[in-house]
Amino acid sequence: MSWPLANVKVPFHIPLPKCQRHVLFWTVCIPLRYYLSTLGDNRYLRAYALITSINWLSGMENSAEGQFGGPAWWKEERSLHGALWGAYAITGNSAMLKADVALGAVNWVVNNT
Repeated sequence: MSWPLANVKVPFHIPLPKCQRHVLFWTVCIPLRYYLSTLGDNRYLRAYALITSINWLSGMENSAEGQFGGPAWWKEERSLHGALWGAYAITGNSAMLKADVALGAVNWVVNNT
């Protein structure tokens, strides 16, 4: 028996031009992830981190396209992101999330400049 919602796709896909995706990354994604990393040992964030980690490490999230269109240039790093989020979920050490923010920023520079 398979999970009844396994093939349901979330209707959240808003294609944006490349320059707008870059602005979103630096003004929303990175600041939000950094903010989350300042929350410390938060049980709700740890639960979310565990789900996110499982999703990325198991390959359940493997799209080659981002939610705002364009290639998911971070797809090769999902397992590392998943490991960092998983480490936070297990330990509550927010340094793992700060490392994830740094990884995301460096990965953007490597892939977009």
